Amino acid sequence: MSKIVNDLNLGISISMEKTLKASRQSKSNIVYYPISHSDLSYVNICPLCSSPNIEIISDVSLDRELIFFQTAVCSDCFHGFRSILPKFSWFQSRWKQISTPFNNKVFNPSLEENRKIRYTQYCNIVKKYKPSGEVLDIGAGYGTGSSVFSDAGYNVETLEVEDDRINYIRNAYKLKVHTETVDQLTTLTKRYDLVIFSHCLEHIDNPIVALKSLCKIIADDGFVYLEIPIIWNIVDWKDSFFMAHKSNFNEKGIIKILEFVGFSIVDKFVMTCVDTGVDNIGFVLTKKCKNNTVILEDKTLYAPLLDPMAMSVSNIKKMYSYGGADLDLNSSDPIRYSVPYIDNFFHIVRSDKGSFLDNRSKSGFFEFIPD
Repeated sequence: MSKIVNDLNLGISISMEKTLKASRQSKSNIVYYPISHSDLSYVNICPLCSSPNIEIISDVSLDRELIFFQTAVCSDCFHGFRSILPKFSWFQSRWKQISTPFNNKVFNPSLEENRKIRYTQYCNIVKKYKPSGEVLDIGAGYGTGSSVFSDAGYNVETLEVEDDRINYIRNAYKLKVHTETVDQLTTLTKRYDLVIFSHCLEHIDNPIVALKSLCKIIADDGFVYLEIPIIWNIVDWKDSFFMAHKSNFNEKGIIKILEFVGFSIVDKFVMTCVDTGVDNIGFVLTKKCKNNTVILEDKTLYAPLLDPMAMSVSNIKKMYSYGGADLDLNSSDPIRYSVPYIDNFFHIVRSDKGSFLDNRSKSGFFEFIPD
């Protein structure tokens, strides 16, 4: 029997609720964004450990046909990632669609206030390691956090890829903006004393390449402040639609990767998100140097704070269980969704504009039915 599930909000965080302006509209005035095979990337091995032993958790199809977003978990290291996803060029096109170059305002002022609080915390943490020097803020947004470090006396540069934010940083704060992605850095020759890399790694296609890039751009006695969400604290069934995140890390996995790419953990914190109340993990990192001049790390910092005692793929799949629906969590079949269009930049479809129909007995899909 079909079942309609209502009152399910796809919004994970208010900070992710920016909806695209209309590029195309149907006769019913629904905003949607076309996507095709040529817009997609396919990932067949774990982006962290390169294992081919991956399990598909869920996928999202366009009209039951084109799978354009798929979530997988590595059976070896339990890293969560998107095994099918839109290419970066697709997102770049969306950013251009929403760009308003003559409207020099931040999208959400309250979000920027929260960012200022977060960056003040970061500044207080790292200033005992680097009280001054050259700073690069990666994923700087509108530059509110960057300005905290600038006001504290650091010489700050930023890295940002979204057009409106680039323009705002340049106009409002007069800071230098690099417009490459962190996993494609080719022009940066400077070595920074401090890099702020907060809530960015989970948005990047290739986290290993990004972390290796960080190792190259910090001075031998420099530091990175890295903060990421941990899969156990942020995932539920709605993550199947959350295109903003490319990876969902567990703490043990990220610790192993940090060591693999050449970082030492100097300090570690549980950082509670200002706007969501979710506990994330923060690291102060330095790179391992042959001359042994870096601060010796405390090996006790390698013990996870937020991971459960035991991890399994079945535990992760259970978190993706759809809204109380009767799912066979032991099956290798993914949880399947179908949508008629993409009308939301971050969450694929807006649940306030329709409902999901449990139509698995007929089509095999949970289907989004517009109002």
